[in-house]
Amino acid sequence: MLILNRLIKFKMLALPTMTKLWKTTDANCKLVDYSVGQESSLVSAPNTPVMFWPDDKVCLPVTMWLIEKAQFYYSKAGKKGIRGNSSGTVITRASLITHFVKYVFNKNNKNFASLNDDHIGDWKKSLENEEDPKNPLIKRRKNTQIGRIMRAGLSFLIWYQKVMLPHNNLIGEEIGNQITIEFEGANKRGNSSKEASVNHRHIPNNNTPSKVFAIGHERITTLYDVLRETEANVDVRKRNECILKLLEASGGRRVEVSEVTLEDIALALSTGILRLQSAKSNEIEPRQVPVAKEWIEPISLYINTHRKKKVKELIKKGN
Repeated sequence: MLILNRLIKFKMLALPTMTKLWKTTDANCKLVDYSVGQESSLVSAPNTPVMFWPDDKVCLPVTMWLIEKAQFYYSKAGKKGIRGNSSGTVITRASLITHFVKYVFNKNNKNFASLNDDHIGDWKKSLENEEDPKNPLIKRRKNTQIGRIMRAGLSFLIWYQKVMLPHNNLIGEEIGNQITIEFEGANKRGNSSKEASVNHRHIPNNNTPSKVFAIGHERITTLYDVLRETEANVDVRKRNECILKLLEASGGRRVEVSEVTLEDIALALSTGILRLQSAKSNEIEPRQVPVAKEWIEPISLYINTHRKKKVKELIKKGN
């Protein structure tokens, strides 16, 4: 077991912000190592994350968890074949668990022990709904990142129950637990050092865009040719060309493309992702379809020129 000897020595650096709730120890930090026999020894532990609550008080349980996660590397430092610096791995954990610390502080008064499945579901929604500060039109993180963050929080709770609670009904596979989880893969029996094996019903599925099967070249060429030959109205022809471009670029169905909004086009122009509401599933959330901006630029141009002019004319006529 490792015990922190000189935990908080930051050379008078400022306390963490609400975005980053942790600071790392300096080069003088030492840990007491009791892992070999009954004798203790000091091991160097620079760059060990110390977690804070948003009110600037040390979050001791999470800090202890982070230290234990670094134990293997610190105690084995200098041995052949063993990496002696755990700062990268542990700092990644600190970054992920920060979101959980914020949630428990804001919604459950710093109390890890009374959390339940409803809290996990509420936490997931807060992660999903957080907007990107640089672009309010898109969400801050995708499902893959939300899953990593939530698994880090669940992994911490498994450790917290084992080390710091007098009971075992906070989190586990049995129905009677406050938080019901399951373990996946080779690590099914619950080795909490592998967050990827911990699952919960509120953890979203990965949303890596699936392959798009666009309309065939011969068929789309025929449609373009027929449009030019049969439609005399310039405004209608330009509008229909935009519809064909969306069909070709996204591989979407007719009904899916017909429901694309101006906001969807603006988002696709800035991010390269087009939102399509699936026509053949019960999914509420739209699909995220990668689309090259070269396809979206002429559509955006049409919206802001020909369509904008036509809308003004219709409004002037009272339509």
